[in-house]
Amino acid sequence: MVPTKDSELRSWADSFITQCDTNKAAWSIPADAVTGSRTLCDTYMSALDIALAPDSRCKAATTAKNEAKKALHHALSVFIAKYIDNNDVITAPIRDNLGLPAKDTTRSPIPAPTTYPEFFVKVKAFRALEVHFKAMGSPNRAKPYGYNGAVIHYAVQDAPPAEPSELSHSLLATKTPYTLTFTEAERGKRVYIALTWQNERGQKGPFSQIEGVFIP
Repeated sequence: MVPTKDSELRSWADSFITQCDTNKAAWSIPADAVTGSRTLCDTYMSALDIALAPDSRCKAATTAKNEAKKALHHALSVFIAKYIDNNDVITAPIRDNLGLPAKDTTRSPIPAPTTYPEFFVKVKAFRALEVHFKAMGSPNRAKPYGYNGAVIHYAVQDAPPAEPSELSHSLLATKTPYTLTFTEAERGKRVYIALTWQNERGQKGPFSQIEGVFIP
């Protein structure tokens, strides 16, 4: 959305910030937000001029320009998300004048989950276990797009359940890891745990395997 090429970013940012400054009252944009963006824009433009000028062009100047560009690009992306994208006053023609693409007003429905979370359990403290989970095969811990989180199904019992659906307790964990806590009377007993994903519509996916862990 925000241009990445220097030749495009210079003119686009100047025009975008100028229009936001002129219309900040009508668009309910805080003056300090516009001023902060203008300051970053001026810093970037100055650094760009230095990096392009034959008598000052050097590696250090290019590095300074790239850092200023990165700061401006990030700030304007946040600015747009906060003050433009969800602003009812900003119409399609205004977005066009700002050099922004038309806002996508349709959102594809998130389908029911078809996979289950990978997870492992670690001892955190007495009567406490940490459940770590992530998308199957993923190198990071981010939950899949459109999902509320993982539903942790668990039960403290002597014998393992025949099916995950027999686990008597469940809760939604929106972040990983999630800490399960137990009572003193449950220490030394085994808790059985299985996870499912839940999407934003409240639909749950298939169960993971069941893991049995002793409560510390």
